[in-house]
Amino acid sequence: MKFSYCPNKKCKFNTQLKDWIFTKKGYYKTKWNAQPVPRYRCRECGKYFSSHTFRESYCHKKPYLNQEVFKWYASGTTQRRMAIVMEVSRLIIIRKFLFMAEIVRKAYMRRIETGELKTSLVLGSYC
Repeated sequence: MKFSYCPNKKCKFNTQLKDWIFTKKGYYKTKWNAQPVPRYRCRECGKYFSSHTFRESYCHKKPYLNQEVFKWYASGTTQRRMAIVMEVSRLIIIRKFLFMAEIVRKAYMRRIETGELKTSLVLGSYC
């Protein structure tokens, strides 16, 4: 179990880190790969959640495409060609790109805040 807090914002264990506040309550199988995903229940608020709740790709219907789209983008392939090769709509490709861009932006900001990356503010015409 990689998580130690309740995802429910109203629960008092949303900010407190405890391992014992959850009970395992079965599992469900994902539609995209039929793998069992364990489900848990918070003892305090009674809300159910799964281990996938804490993933960045939570609620993605095709999370396996994230890596594939990244690989194709890195090789310079167009969105239209990716959609044809992966047999999905171009809108899915665009959404995956925006999802990955947000992850990279958060990682970049985290590195700046921790001092791991030194940079100065540049005001452009769009600020």
